[in-house]
Amino acid sequence: MKPQTSIRIFPFKLLCCFFFLICSSVFDAQVNLVPNPSFEIYKACPSFPNTVDSVPPWRGTNFDSDYYNACGLGGANVPNTTGGYQMARTGSGFAGQYFYNGININYREYIQVLLKGQLQANSCYLVKWFVNSPNLFAKYSCNNIGAYLSQNSFTNVAPPLTANVVSVNPQILAYGNPIIFDTLNWKEIGGVFMANGGEKYLTIGNFRNDASTDTLDKNLGIYAGAYYFIDDVSVEQISSPTWLRDTMINAGDSVFIGSNYGGLACSWYNLTAQLISTKPGFFVKPSTNTKYVVHQSFCGGTFVDTIEVKVNHNLVGLKNYSALLSKLLLYPQPAAAELSVSGLDGAFKTIRVYDAFGNLLREIYPEPKEKLIILNTTEFSSGIYSLLFEDAQQNRMSRCFIIER
Repeated sequence: MKPQTSIRIFPFKLLCCFFFLICSSVFDAQVNLVPNPSFEIYKACPSFPNTVDSVPPWRGTNFDSDYYNACGLGGANVPNTTGGYQMARTGSGFAGQYFYNGININYREYIQVLLKGQLQANSCYLVKWFVNSPNLFAKYSCNNIGAYLSQNSFTNVAPPLTANVVSVNPQILAYGNPIIFDTLNWKEIGGVFMANGGEKYLTIGNFRNDASTDTLDKNLGIYAGAYYFIDDVSVEQISSPTWLRDTMINAGDSVFIGSNYGGLACSWYNLTAQLISTKPGFFVKPSTNTKYVVHQSFCGGTFVDTIEVKVNHNLVGLKNYSALLSKLLLYPQPAAAELSVSGLDGAFKTIRVYDAFGNLLREIYPEPKEKLIILNTTEFSSGIYSLLFEDAQQNRMSRCFIIER
């Protein structure tokens, strides 16, 4: 009986080990290889901006990139920075640097980090980070906001404010390499690439000279440079597209589907096989529930997927509808643990939360003078939800939001 028992147990152990290895490889593929990705760990609170070297293991390659934190003093404070008012996208800290300097020709700043592990040859990675163009001081916005992954570190030893462009070919640029000029929101920069193998350093900056860099005057600052805040940096191994999601909009609204990632070859079709776009993502404005088919070629494979945009027609004559709708703000989007809803102005008697299938999840009864509510979303899974706002006359309007973890 003893050998019989051992025979039954042994395959089960093998099965468990096999399952563990499979699960481990799946989970590893979703691991962010960037340590301290949102600049929350620091040696000391900054008392002046150019201290990114105090955020381990990040470093400024020419010793002049900046760090801001809510605990910082003077112009290094968040949200009241030398560049203008800006909240961190995550936590309380972020970095900042010049990507162009019109006064000092070809002057560049870079931040660099040693990854948690080396990239694997012939494996694909999604590299992304978020930037914001400050609303004070710097006069310009620019393009060429890129990332370079390398096997070795490099350091600019020249003193600050000298010509020090690092002339390498960045693997990551946003699709179309646009000028990023948003001074309010954090804008995502990202791309997909196949690793040669052994890359272990990530460097963010502008790797083109001034003559190859396009700029746009923001009509805000006075210093002839293009400066950006940086937050939430990630490098993740991927084997298939992870950014294609169904979504919901209100009738008359438009929505962006797909991505703005570089390094993708895409073709979008409608259900009658007509080609719509060859961009990785674009805006659509369907009047009814509509499906879009995308073919994406990267990393040696072709992936076909379908995105459905559902249209919510549950809107009826609320007085001053457009004015109230423009005041309502739902943030952050996507949400994780909390969703803030501002601009209520006492106009609504009831707020109902629905999932994508129309199931009522929660009812909220705002106070008459309440302008802001904070919705705890920890019990909701990732997906699309809608808020239905109703006034005392039972007029209704709705807004959609996304939860992502």
